[in-house]
Amino acid sequence: MSKKSYLKERSKYEAKRAFNPRAKRFWLAVASPFAFMLAQPALDTDTIKDYKEDVGQIDQTMTDNMDESMIGYIQAKQELEALNRAVYADKYDGTVSPDLLREQRVANMNIWAQERRLKEYLLLDPRMTEQQFGQYNNFLQRMDAPVLQQPVNSYALKECQVTYHMRQRQTEQCLTMEEDRPLEEFLAFGWVGFIGSGFANLILSVLTPYKPVQKPKPSDFKPRRPRPRQD
Repeated sequence: MSKKSYLKERSKYEAKRAFNPRAKRFWLAVASPFAFMLAQPALDTDTIKDYKEDVGQIDQTMTDNMDESMIGYIQAKQELEALNRAVYADKYDGTVSPDLLREQRVANMNIWAQERRLKEYLLLDPRMTEQQFGQYNNFLQRMDAPVLQQPVNSYALKECQVTYHMRQRQTEQCLTMEEDRPLEEFLAFGWVGFIGSGFANLILSVLTPYKPVQKPKPSDFKPRRPRPRQD
């Protein structure tokens, strides 16, 4: 047989070794991604179970700025809702004014900026006390204008800020006191497990070769010389 046939047989041999269910390395390769995905949330601190009472003093400057931001956010939200109703009414009649659509886009950008500013005060400002945080969050809910995931535990604010070093998304997730991890993090650690299992499988394939599979030899595939004719 030709060299091409040998490579084909060698590939089949390696595939049998790698995907043989009777080999330990096969199950290691299968289990590693799931092990990383399931073990990572247990190893990482995603919530705050124990917290101390916040005894910080209210900062008047921060309080005034926060009050102003809340008023601006609620007003912007009301303006956007009014524009949405107007656009809906125009669509129902068949035509929408370009000026009205432009005002709606500007209002959407404004509400996004106002919401981001509020979140920065609530989650990242070290002057925000836990008591104030709870009061502001409750007020926004009563006004049907919440900016955070609900429900949140206001008395874990300082611990979450310290744990996640003022990272906004992680701090907000921490305040919900939930163990749930975002899907992309599970997939990321599953990918790490897949790569790790590949290396482990490679090492084990060298240390513990699977004997029952007959490894092809290049000499078996060398073309034989024709025997001389004996007439």
